[in-house]
Amino acid sequence: AIEGLIKLDPAFASAPADFTESDLDPLKSFASGISPEPLNARLKGWVATLHQPSPARYLSRLEKDGRISRVQFDAWRRVRNVVAHGNLFEPWGTPEEHAQLVALVELFYRLTALRIGYES
Repeated sequence: AIEGLIKLDPAFASAPADFTESDLDPLKSFASGISPEPLNARLKGWVATLHQPSPARYLSRLEKDGRISRVQFDAWRRVRNVVAHGNLFEPWGTPEEHAQLVALVELFYRLTALRIGYES
């Protein structure tokens, strides 16, 4: 949900990509020589995503600008890959996991507020 909110932000859509075309050229060349074809297609698909700005860099910029807190950003970084790959926290998790979930809910609300123009 957090990455969905990020991608709705016009500032994200207009943000520069994390890598230039010349940065990606060696990867494209490498991917072209890979077989079998399913691996080739998967690698090319991944390289194509690098033409876009990353949610991680975007959130990092928001944190540096003071628009989200460091605690919120760190919680997102710690939890994002685990949750994105289907390994959710248990409701009886550790106090640290609970604090991260609270920070993620706060981040979701903060990004929603920023999206609708509420800045205080």
